[in-house]
Order: sequence, then structure tokens, then C-alpha cells
Amino acid sequence: MRHQLATVCLLIFGFISNAQTANQILFRSVRQFEQVNDFKSKLEVDFQLPSINIQKMEGKVFYRKPDKYKVKLTGVAFLPKQNPFALFQILKDSSKYLAVMGERSLIQKVNCYSIQVIPQNDPDLVLAKLWIEVNTGVVMKSEMTTKTAGTVISSYQYGNQKKYALPDKIAFQVDMRTFKLPKMIAVDLNNKRKDTNENASAVGKIEFTFSEYSINKGVADIDVK
Repeated sequence: MRHQLATVCLLIFGFISNAQTANQILFRSVRQFEQVNDFKSKLEVDFQLPSINIQKMEGKVFYRKPDKYKVKLTGVAFLPKQNPFALFQILKDSSKYLAVMGERSLIQKVNCYSIQVIPQNDPDLVLAKLWIEVNTGVVMKSEMTTKTAGTVISSYQYGNQKKYALPDKIAFQVDMRTFKLPKMIAVDLNNKRKDTNENASAVGKIEFTFSEYSINKGVADIDVK
């Protein structure tokens, strides 16, 4: 009887010690991105927005730790306001949020943890939900709700820079009713909706494709101003 009880206790202890908490999983993702002091890359942006025809644009993206981020494109464009890497800065300090573990799920056929991040007194972020790959710790999907931009859902695809948590592609799904457009485009879009009495196509997508990463080789001040 004592032997059986001891065996059960060992199994329970082993399960608890091996189980990862939500914070530990988040810290693993943070540590990967913390390897990046700066980077720059080529960028291609594809717009798939209802009632708006915008050609693909090319440019560059620049980042410098901790929060300098700049996108430079040829032509005039409007992009999601959030720096897609800013969340790592929030996650570094666990006192700034509450992390709640959800059920595992498949994202892009990959087994992922799902974690809700509830910020404490953040001026803009209301809620974040993250799907983090079990094996590698990279973020595969995020759902960010902010006061300024509403809810933006992002999907991530990785290639050679996965060890740094730097994606090859990010697809942003945006709610056109809350996404801030340049004034002239917003007026034109509203007129089209009135003419057609159509308000159903409220979801758009913006895709970032990164290539030719240069990591930890320095980024000039002028590029991140």
C-alpha cells in the first residue's frame, strides 16, 4: 500500500514539475526574440481590402531594441499601427499582465498552446490572445484588441529566422469598420457602401512578406526615426 502511494505521489510530482505554466511558455518566446538587438529586411506588402484597389508595395522594415520600428514603402500606404514585435516588450515583465492558459489547438496544422494575456493598466492594449507552437515556442497566431485600432488578428509563417522568432510572413486580418484609413480613402469607401447598401464586407487582409534579413549588424538612427 505504501509502495503504491509512493508511486502515485511520484507520478503527480513529475506531472507538476514537467508541466509548463503560461508565464514560462511566454518567457520562452521572449527569450528567442531577445537575441535580436536590431534587424532590417526587405518587405513586400499585399493589400486585400474590400472595395479598395491597392497594388502590392515594396520597401524595407527596420527594428532596434527595445521598441524602435519603422516601415518604409514606395508610395503612400496605410498599415496596422501596432509594431508586430511590441508584444515581446510587454511580455518581458510578468507584473504587467495576467497570463491564462487555454486549451491546446492546431494552427496551420501545428500543435499550439493558447494563452490569454490580460494587461494591467496598459494605455492601449485591452486584451491579447496568443497561439504558441508547443515544440519551438514561436507565436503562430495572435489576436490583439487595442483602444486605438480595435481587434487585429495576425497569422505568422516562419523560415530560416525562426530561431529568432522572426517570421517570413505576417498576415493581418483587420476590421474595416474600426481600421483607420487615410481621409480621402475613407470618404470614398463610405460613399461606395452607401451606393451599394453593402456593409457586409467588413474584413480585410494585409500581408507582410519579409526577405533578406540582416540581423544584429546595426541600424542607423535615421532609419528608425
